[in-house]
Amino acid sequence: MPELAIPPGDVRWPLGGWLRRRPAPDFRLRDDIGGAAAYDGPKGLRVIVSLDITGKFGTLLHTSLSYASRDPTWAEIKALRQAFFPDTVDAMMMLPASEDYVNLHPHTFHVVQCPERWGLR
Repeated sequence: MPELAIPPGDVRWPLGGWLRRRPAPDFRLRDDIGGAAAYDGPKGLRVIVSLDITGKFGTLLHTSLSYASRDPTWAEIKALRQAFFPDTVDAMMMLPASEDYVNLHPHTFHVVQCPERWGLR
């Protein structure tokens, strides 16, 4: 499984425009996060990217996208995947067990690196 990294600067948004990296994330890092970045995108899009350290799978790239008053569209979710994950890595939208659920905002969606390839083809 490849170890992915957080891009060091702004990221081109596949739907047009840029995700502008904020000078510093506005959240506190925890022991199970190996790095994080926050980005502001077109039309109020907010993106957070972190390197989540898991005991079972090692470090996985975790992204989230949100708007203040609406859900992201499917095209925007796919664009997030394209912006941060290479085609050689599968990514997933996961619905974890309730005790592991971390979504604190009603319009946030998470896309996380799969620990291994699905091998669908």
